[in-house]
Amino acid sequence: MNALIKKITWLLKMFALVLLSCAQTSFAHQVDEFKEQAKQGSWLALFELGATYYAGKNLPADKSQILAHYTKAANSGDKNAQFTLGLIYAEGKIVPQDYVQTLHWYTKAAEQGDSNAQFNLGLMYHFGKGTAVDYPQAIAWYAKAANQGDLKAQLNLGSLFFRGDKITQDYSQAIYWYTKAAQQGDAKAQTYVGIAYYDGAGVAKDFKLALEWLRKAALQNSKNAQLVIGFIYANANGVNRSDVVALAALDAADIKDSASDREKLVKRMAPKDIETAESLKLEMIKPNNFIKALDDYLQQHPL
Repeated sequence: MNALIKKITWLLKMFALVLLSCAQTSFAHQVDEFKEQAKQGSWLALFELGATYYAGKNLPADKSQILAHYTKAANSGDKNAQFTLGLIYAEGKIVPQDYVQTLHWYTKAAEQGDSNAQFNLGLMYHFGKGTAVDYPQAIAWYAKAANQGDLKAQLNLGSLFFRGDKITQDYSQAIYWYTKAAQQGDAKAQTYVGIAYYDGAGVAKDFKLALEWLRKAALQNSKNAQLVIGFIYANANGVNRSDVVALAALDAADIKDSASDREKLVKRMAPKDIETAESLKLEMIKPNNFIKALDDYLQQHPL
């Protein structure tokens, strides 16, 4: 079981969410009013004009107008326009793709506290887009976004510190950021935190906390979380042993690499208990029913 836990931990630490965020807003009304306000120097009107042309609704898509209005608004200090210009240059649909320009405009917006720009800037330094790969800069910008609650930045920081790839490995930092993501309800982060407490990876072993986080993840159908819950009941880690619950959880998770652990478990079980575990599994695999089925069984069969 320890080997399987380590394998799951390895798989979890490898994930990093690196999806670019993009929020597009349509302002297809009041164009004439925006134009008049823009003539008077309103950066908000300039931004909304750019967004209207960008959306291309009720108006012909006009690439020159899009770039012109966003650039004016961005140069006036509007961080939303600066971020959107960064997206425009990254997408390469309105203008030729230019990561140097993307880096420039994301930096402008990020320096004004835009968390989306901070995260995307972290990505650029992380993967060397428009600049050389620079892990300290990537971490710095991820941290700024993460401290504003950006889930993707929290996950990426957790992954970077856990893996220790090109930076000093720091399990305490990894668990810190994964916990932040887990507190926002991310099932993968909840699973990782649960396994970290179960296995003592970066934190002291704490089976109670492990089970708490794994239950949260299992509620979101995390198969790895369901599997480790099975191990907890099989090994009596902080709970009374229940082979019925353990076998049902392993079968509900249905992870191929757990076959040998299942075989060992079945060998020590009576046929009647195996049948009971099968019935419990059938309840667990109903949509969003794993934890309810588990709790109902434990209530009816106190350990």
